[in-house]
Parts: sequence; structure tokens; C-alpha cells
Amino acid sequence: MVRYTPRGHPDHSFSRDGKVIGKGFAAEAVAMDSGRVLMAGDTVFGRPSAFVVARYRPDGHRDRSFSRDGMAITNMGGNFEDVHAVAVDSEGRILVAGYIVVKQQGKLAIARYRPNGRLDKSFGNGGKVVRSFPAFGVAGQVAIDSRNRIVAAASDSHYHFELMRLRQSGSVDTSFGDHGTVVTSIDGAASDVVTDRRDRIVAAGSHFSDFVVARFRTGGSLDRTFGTHGKLVTSPPGDRGALLYAAAIGRRGRIVVAGRSDGRFTVARYTSRGTVDDSFGHGGFTQKPGGGAYALTVDSDDRPVAAGFHDNQFAVVRYEGR
Repeated sequence: MVRYTPRGHPDHSFSRDGKVIGKGFAAEAVAMDSGRVLMAGDTVFGRPSAFVVARYRPDGHRDRSFSRDGMAITNMGGNFEDVHAVAVDSEGRILVAGYIVVKQQGKLAIARYRPNGRLDKSFGNGGKVVRSFPAFGVAGQVAIDSRNRIVAAASDSHYHFELMRLRQSGSVDTSFGDHGTVVTSIDGAASDVVTDRRDRIVAAGSHFSDFVVARFRTGGSLDRTFGTHGKLVTSPPGDRGALLYAAAIGRRGRIVVAGRSDGRFTVARYTSRGTVDDSFGHGGFTQKPGGGAYALTVDSDDRPVAAGFHDNQFAVVRYEGR
């Protein structure tokens, strides 16, 4: 994990050289928690498979007030466990989400912790939720809406977008879609999900050479005011396939996505109505040769910030937000 100053230089006030290496686990996701930093992942090969979340103070040192030694390790009951996301809800509770494999079946798995790093026993079964969702594919990307409901995205055996929503308690929200789940005919592998200020749900993924974005109303139906009947399909420049990894929403409701296309670090932006934002890059897309963008956020000045790799190095790119 690396922290940079607003000017793009390593922040030497963070662990002296700007870098933290979390020993004993593979880091997959980061999040901010009241100035502290959360790093989540899973145990490395050769150890029992488990979810891991560690918390660091603003100076980059492990926060020993969290789970006694700064790190919480939770076995979710699978013979393979893979973390995809970490998030903090409005009550300061920490969610670590991903998928596990149980008897060759992939399942959605979420652990929730109290701010002190202990499992939140009011959530699911002793702080854990494991759901068969979907029948095939990889689930694990989640978003938290303004009511602390949890939305998860995945793809089924036909590579169609699927969504599930859970209540704060961890139970399935049966008011959403068809008894808590939404199955669409949208072609593509859903790889990220976010919610906007109105709790509409934006799911994003890719299908062959296209980026695919869909928006849903709070009840789970497609938002027909967005794109074409609720979805938007665009083709990034290049002809060697496209993989979308991350999505984010800025202050003006514009949707930004990031991934890899034609072997390039690729970012695109769309308007809140589901059209390509021609004011961004060239025809809504911007690319850097080599590498790929795997994580994304939009800062307080509405500037997209994408992170990934380029020429075998960590890469962070900030774009103008106008």
C-alpha cells in the first residue's frame, strides 16, 4: 500500500517512506476510516484460507486498538476464500466482502466488524453472511447505500448481470427485485457496483470488446431514463478486447469507469443520463499505453483518480474534473 501527497509524490509521513507492506496476506482493497486506512485481503497460499483486514493509523503504523494487534482474520467456511472489497458504513462498521468456494460452488461472503475490530454479532450469523449467489460466477463487489443496505453484484452462468441486496442485519431484502435478487438479460460480467445520492444502483462490467454500464432504481428495476432502456454499451478504442474493473460516481452524478482495453490503461466517463461524456478525454475515453486500471475513485474536486499498473510498476493517474 502506498500513500501519495496531493502533488503525486510518496508521502514520507506515512510509514517513513510512504509504503506499507502487509505481511502474511495478499492485499486486494483499501478504504478510509476516519483518517485511518483499512487494507483488506486474504491469507496467502500455504495457510488456511481466510479473510483479513488490517487498520493503520494516519502515520502508517498498525493500529493496535483494532482487534488487539491491528489485524482481524476470519475464516468464512470455504476451502478457498478471496476478498474483493472493503467498505465502512455510516455507523463506522467495517464490511469485508468477497467470495468463497464451498464444495466447488462459489458463494457471496461478507464479514462485518465493529470499529474495535471484533465481529459484529448483530450481522448475519455471528458477524458473517454467506449466500449462494449466483449459481455460477464470481460475486464479491459490494456497495453500501444511504440506509446501510448492502448491494452485491455478480454474473450468472449465461454472463448476465445479477444483483442482490441485504438489509443492515444481513438478511436478504425481499423488497428488492424478486425476493431480494435481480436477474437481467444484460450481457456481460459485472465487476463493480456503486450507488448514487438517490440510492440508485450502477453496475458495471465488460462484454468482449465493450464496457457495459447499467443503472437500477432502488426497487431493483432498470432505470429506463438511463442510456438505452437502462443500460449503456460503449467500445473503447482498440480491437483486442476490453475488461472493466472499477466504477465510481462524481458529485455531478457523472459515472467514471476504469479498466484495460487493447493492452492500455483505460478510463471513460459518462453523463448522469447514460451518454458518453465527450468533454472527457477523446470521445469520452482516455488511455495510456501498457498496463491497466484496477481501482477508481473521484475526489472532492470531482477529479477521477485511477490506480493500477503501468510498465510493471504501481500507477496512479489523476484526471481533470471539468
